[in-house]
Amino acid sequence: MIEELENMIVYMAIQEVSFNKQSKFTAGNHAYTYKIAEAGKKQLQRGVPTTLGYYLGNAKQQGTAINIKEYCLTTVTNGATLIDAGLTLLTSMLDYVTKEENKTRFNNVCFICQHPIFEKLINADLRKLAEKEYVVGKTTLSANEVTLLEKLQLQYAEWKALGKKILFDVDSSVEGGLGNKLSSKQAGLAKIETTPTGKKRIIFEVLTKKEYEEPETDFNKIVTAGRWYFNTGPGSHFYDDYHGYRGYNFGRVEPDKKYYGKLTPDVTFSTLFSKKPVEMLDKLFEYTKKNIPNPNEYLSAGILKAVVSKDVARIIDTFPGIKAGKDINIPFESAGREEPTLIEMIDPPLLSYHIRNNIAKVSHLFDLFIERDETNKKGWTQFHDITSLFIVEETNKKGVVKRKLHPDFKANMTVIPVPVVHRNAAKPVKLNLSLGYDLPERNNINAVLAEDVKIWVAADTQNDKAIRYYCVIEAPDWVYIQTSAVANLRVLSIKELGQEPPKKAEVKK
Repeated sequence: MIEELENMIVYMAIQEVSFNKQSKFTAGNHAYTYKIAEAGKKQLQRGVPTTLGYYLGNAKQQGTAINIKEYCLTTVTNGATLIDAGLTLLTSMLDYVTKEENKTRFNNVCFICQHPIFEKLINADLRKLAEKEYVVGKTTLSANEVTLLEKLQLQYAEWKALGKKILFDVDSSVEGGLGNKLSSKQAGLAKIETTPTGKKRIIFEVLTKKEYEEPETDFNKIVTAGRWYFNTGPGSHFYDDYHGYRGYNFGRVEPDKKYYGKLTPDVTFSTLFSKKPVEMLDKLFEYTKKNIPNPNEYLSAGILKAVVSKDVARIIDTFPGIKAGKDINIPFESAGREEPTLIEMIDPPLLSYHIRNNIAKVSHLFDLFIERDETNKKGWTQFHDITSLFIVEETNKKGVVKRKLHPDFKANMTVIPVPVVHRNAAKPVKLNLSLGYDLPERNNINAVLAEDVKIWVAADTQNDKAIRYYCVIEAPDWVYIQTSAVANLRVLSIKELGQEPPKKAEVKK
């Protein structure tokens, strides 16, 4: 039985970048491959991939729903002209499909492109073009464009000799839809490196379906926060060692506020101490350091929802952001917003004073945890293992031990009561730990169950009548410490201290 070959749909976009009176061009494509016999599981609706491209709701051009095998993405920076950028993209795509190992893999390739000149050029008679001094319409091809066209036609001739086709579809390119939007994203990415004197750069990527649709990162899912804090200035401690760990600092700001310096019960601080570097954060740190000067040691805040998004995960190694003043934005529309902020510099620096102060406190808390003795105590701080309140172990019929969330640890819970001892209290004191504030969220804890985590609450009883507390999540390769900014103090009542309330003074008649 002869194995069916794959076909490819290529959405292609070209964009102009203006610099005063000078222009450069970028190109990008979003392509997917499929086999006709492997029908898609989804019903035919807008955005579903088909044999004719992503379905647009046009009954006359609906195609057949398919399963995508892989994605091919290209970006071209600093094209001299529209034709230069477009021909460069086309040759890079044909470089891939005409590779020796791919000649027996692919069949037909369809380019969805709003510029009909490329179909005209790929089918043009080069001898007649030369006689006309390479004038096409109102355009004269440059020497470089002629070289690109000669290469493209050789690739095309080789493809046709194998009995395969290259098609062009102009109509679908002007109807909008998902494919054209995604190719415009790719062309938009190239704008980051496109400058008046910049050199052409071609980035070609092949991603599996999973790599593109569900890109994986090494970001730790235990982190419950809204911001990632770091300093790219000359005095940065970003790469410092903490007892054999690297420290990554996070926090939750007051809801809907940009005023970083305000401390309320909603504000939290946390640090992930990891034995292994978190590569995605290191890459964004270096990118920020390279693009945003910071001689005055300002603190930067990564918008965590954007930092860990699929959009950023896909481009982390190519064009992770675009400079916008002192900030870095995602270089295209994401989550319904046009170029949303990825990383912002906290300016004026006084706004970051409390952040720096609290991050230093968390580092001290980590010192206490690492240096605790065999009774899990360091100085005035006692660490209580409360793992059993959140996680239980079960042994299946094969004798395999599996961990799962405690049945009493339910999705609608907001507070976990935990008893701890204070030296002056008559009986154990109840701490009400708030999920998302004192502790990570339930989903975050569930996401790291397989890592053999332990959960601790630390109680500092140095104060005669109060307890300061924070929480620690410990795994073999990392430690995560989370604490509320101002709501981590538990003052003991008179009754808890075993004292009698003062008697009311008698009122003389």
